Amino acid sequence: VGLTLVTRNSGSHAPPIDAGTYVVEATVNDPNYTGSAEATLIIQPASQQIQGFSLPASVMFGSEDLDLSGTASSGLPVSYASSNTNVARVLDDRLQIVGVGEVQITAIQAGDANWESVQATRSLAVAPKEATVVFNANDLRQTYNGNPRTVAAITTPPGLAVETVCRDASNTVVANPINAGAYEVLASIVDSRYSGEATATLIIER
Repeated sequence: VGLTLVTRNSGSHAPPIDAGTYVVEATVNDPNYTGSAEATLIIQPASQQIQGFSLPASVMFGSEDLDLSGTASSGLPVSYASSNTNVARVLDDRLQIVGVGEVQITAIQAGDANWESVQATRSLAVAPKEATVVFNANDLRQTYNGNPRTVAAITTPPGLAVETVCRDASNTVVANPINAGAYEVLASIVDSRYSGEATATLIIER
């Protein structure tokens, strides 16, 4: 006994492929028999996975851009989003480090009529980059003249903000030493993106 199957939605004898709801009609195709039946066929969208999407647990500020190379098992394109664009920004398929802190990067495939949406998230910590601080050697030995004395600090990379603290022999903080004596000088970088400090001794001679 022959049987003819027709999908009413498309009017086609070919089995449906795409996700959706179809009314299927089955008709007996035989000169000696008659008969038919009707049913509903539901094809659900398929699940998919994000593959090959990885990031290091941590990097240092100033690191080169990171490649975002995740793919979807469906073959559909993957996009990316950053939870904190002050720390890391997505540029096409690259991740640019722009600050210090914690950030989550999410790979997204929005799905379509045949594929469910899917996301995968990775965490990344960005630590401050080490910078160097050196004192102007000429400032470390000065002669008393009754005026406050300062010590210049130079950073690499240049131009970073520095906080300088001086302490006398009793470990008391002296903003800008005036009197003759020896003072411990601590210079610390004040920039969330960098870390670094240096110590030296300032001598104010009589």
